[in-house]
Amino acid sequence: MVQHNDGPAMSADEGARGLHEVVLDGRLDVSRAGELKDRMLQVLELNEDVELDAGGVTLVDSAALQVLLAFVRGCAARGMNVHWKTTSDALEEAVRLLGLARLLGLDTAQPDAAG
Repeated sequence: MVQHNDGPAMSADEGARGLHEVVLDGRLDVSRAGELKDRMLQVLELNEDVELDAGGVTLVDSAALQVLLAFVRGCAARGMNVHWKTTSDALEEAVRLLGLARLLGLDTAQPDAAG
């Protein structure tokens, strides 16, 4: 479930229709990129659609975005759909600065109303 610290808390819960929710929380930076990569590879192996909840991300850098981009591309290559449930201001700003919204599928995502 969601950890309330500066680490990238991630969980995957199987929904009734094979949709896995992955919660990204806290700091997603180079110091956590390896952990993020390992977790996303585990989710990729499930070979089911994914819903990303990134409303709790407080910081994100290019290393973490590279991992997320590789994950989204890996999902697409396997025919898996990726949906963004929520995004944080920190994530949206980093994605905007690097011009990655379309590649990450965030150009149609709805930001969290609370955040």
